Amino acid sequence: MGFQAKDDALRKLNGLGGRFQGSLNQAAEAAGQLLVETSRKGQAHGPKTGFRYGGHQASAPGEYSAPRTHALYNSTAYEVTGSGFVFGVGTEYGGYQEFGTTNMKPRPNLQQSYETNEAQLRDVFGAQLLLLF
Repeated sequence: MGFQAKDDALRKLNGLGGRFQGSLNQAAEAAGQLLVETSRKGQAHGPKTGFRYGGHQASAPGEYSAPRTHALYNSTAYEVTGSGFVFGVGTEYGGYQEFGTTNMKPRPNLQQSYETNEAQLRDVFGAQLLLLF
C-alpha cells in the first residue's frame, strides 16, 4: 500500500466517529417512526375481540389496546437521545396496558410493534452502518 492509500484510509478513519453517531441517529429516527406508526395502526385498526361495552369494542388480552379516548394512541412516541432512542407511551396507564395488572392481562402495544418490525429494524440500522464505508 502506498503513502497515498494510507493517507486516504487514515482520513476515512478519522472522520468515522462523527459519521457513526450521525448514522446511528438517522437509523434511530427511522426506527422510532416505524415503531410509533405500527403501534398506532395496531391500536386504531388491529383486531379487537374483547368485551363490548355499549358502542365500544374492547381489546382482548394480547391484542393492541382498543382506543377509547385516544390518549394512549396520541402519547405513543419516541425520542432520539445521544446514546440511542426511547420508544414508549406517556399516559399513566400505559404500563398497565403493556404489562397487565393482577386484574387485567397485558395488551402489549410496544412489544407487538417491536416484534412485528424486528427484522426491518435490523435492516435499518445495518444499512446506516454500511453507508459509513
